[in-house]
Amino acid sequence: MKTIQQASMYSLSIMLLCGFLGAVAITPDAIANTAPRMKLTKPSATGGGHQLHGGQQHGKQGAQPQPRRRGAGKQLLLENGEGATVEFWAPDLGFQEIKVEGGRFSIPKPAVDNYHAVVAERQQGDLKQAAVRYEYMRGKPSSESPSRLAAAQKTEFEIEPAPIPREHSRYMANKKWDFILRFKGKPLSGVPVVLETSQGSHIEAVSGDAGLVQFIIPDDFPEVKLGRRNNPPAELSLFAKYKAESTRYETTLSAAYYVDPGHWRSKGLGVAVAGLGLLAGGFIGGIGRSNKRGKKQ
Repeated sequence: MKTIQQASMYSLSIMLLCGFLGAVAITPDAIANTAPRMKLTKPSATGGGHQLHGGQQHGKQGAQPQPRRRGAGKQLLLENGEGATVEFWAPDLGFQEIKVEGGRFSIPKPAVDNYHAVVAERQQGDLKQAAVRYEYMRGKPSSESPSRLAAAQKTEFEIEPAPIPREHSRYMANKKWDFILRFKGKPLSGVPVVLETSQGSHIEAVSGDAGLVQFIIPDDFPEVKLGRRNNPPAELSLFAKYKAESTRYETTLSAAYYVDPGHWRSKGLGVAVAGLGLLAGGFIGGIGRSNKRGKKQ
């Protein structure tokens, strides 16, 4: 009889323990532990998209691109950003909040030319998430340097492009780019940073002295055509996480990147060299034939 009672008490204890663990598992902090990465990207032109690591997707299945209204700014998509606030930063560090509906929103038409920043922030339990993206916007000439906007603290934990590609430049595959990891405006070293692309690449690095981290953007375009305009860009994102006291921080920097122009430049050079070879061969052959005719005469 005692053995049966002991077994019953043991079973009851196990049930109570499981119930307690279940209650812990659904606390707000535990929910924050499983929160997907938040990211700013451009709406997919095809409605489909490539699945990124961390539960992110480039574009939404079945979604149709929204036509840009005349006079309106660029359109962006905030992925996994329910409940986040979004701010639009100007080159002079002034900012305004943007209303987001269904994850999609339009950047306001800027007053001045140059890079602007879009910053999304959200807190869930002990987790603070941030997503940053820089977009070049056209307007009246601006005397502000893009480096001022990049270096400004726009959120507590962020990845700074060092530098932002200039107006006529862009992130290119096969080229090395520098970034700086910062926490509350100060460089942060020894923190892992991950670069992922919508083409499926995954690269890891660790921030070094002065928070510097370097990546060579992978040349992972499955098909390359001649000419920049014939090769649409893909999306890249840099992700890092950091814990300070009782708060966990996550940050993402996203941008478009483009095919290495060396693909068609090298082909063009090869064609030019081949053409010169044929031309030179024809010229030498013509001289030889002319000399033969001269000897016969």
